[in-house]
Amino acid sequence: MKIAVTGHTKGIGKACVTRLSKQHEIIGFSRSNGYDISEFNGIAKIRNECRECDVFINNAYSGRAQERLFNLFWEDWKNYTRTIININSVVKYPQVYPKTFDPSYKKEKELLEKASGDVVWSTEGIKCRILNINPGLVKTELGHDSLDPDTVAECIEWALNQPQDIQIYDLTIFKTGRI
Repeated sequence: MKIAVTGHTKGIGKACVTRLSKQHEIIGFSRSNGYDISEFNGIAKIRNECRECDVFINNAYSGRAQERLFNLFWEDWKNYTRTIININSVVKYPQVYPKTFDPSYKKEKELLEKASGDVVWSTEGIKCRILNINPGLVKTELGHDSLDPDTVAECIEWALNQPQDIQIYDLTIFKTGRI
């Protein structure tokens, strides 16, 4: 399987590369290797270079770029047996609003949820699996009592290993008693 990961040099993206590269071919996209998702050319380059991929892990965050990437990949992949994984956040839930997050971050994550939900809940005969991973606080963000990125990558690996005809749409992960 060929897997593409945005934001592959830190945090959840890096943990995914480490874990998944043991069995799969991985290509990574980040600003450090010339793929800035905040720019049209960066998104276009990623889209072009992922045509032969089986899985797209939409991890890097930059405003509404994740939503744009999701929409483009859905258009390209909707008729193929592939998987799009959006790294969303628990902040998308109305009940969760950590003081540490900017209100625009919450809104952008809600828009990513809406874009993917609109597809999953209104498309019959869907071939491309869509998975939203919604982690709580991750160690790379806010301290020692948070999720380890490798735990999130392990959950992603588990979901990817399900049969292709199994759709796991929403997987929320956080430490007990912590969001």
